[in-house]
Amino acid sequence: MTDKHMIERNRAEAGWVITARWHLDEGQPISQGPSEVLLRLADDADPRTRVRGMTSGIMRRIERHLVEMQEEVRGKQQAHHLSGISARALKETLSAMPESPREQPDAYYGGLLATFKRLEEAGVGEPINWLAERLKLPKNTVRTQLATARRRQRQG
Repeated sequence: MTDKHMIERNRAEAGWVITARWHLDEGQPISQGPSEVLLRLADDADPRTRVRGMTSGIMRRIERHLVEMQEEVRGKQQAHHLSGISARALKETLSAMPESPREQPDAYYGGLLATFKRLEEAGVGEPINWLAERLKLPKNTVRTQLATARRRQRQG
């Protein structure tokens, strides 16, 4: 019989309380993400928040808190996957990209796709998370931009 342990982290966002829990079995590695996520309305939530209830906007806003909590529990995982050469090349590719796709779409989407491919080749487990963190964008935005980049590549 194995001993069970739990790690719990909490955050608050826009009238909501986010609780992430990692259920651990003795001798087993910590899972990448939490085993359980609880999202509940805060006792002191604004009446408008209570009326609106859970929205997709709230779900997007809590994502960064989940990433932060994962990093607290597991530490930043991606850094050790990259060799010095790969890390340097990725940093150079990102720094050469325009700030947004509106400025220079071809350069932005080309750089994004090249960076994603390098991350995959380097064996980074979740390249979208890595990109979202460095570009300071929500993961869904990065996914959408990658889809656009692939579509532009096929058309061009």
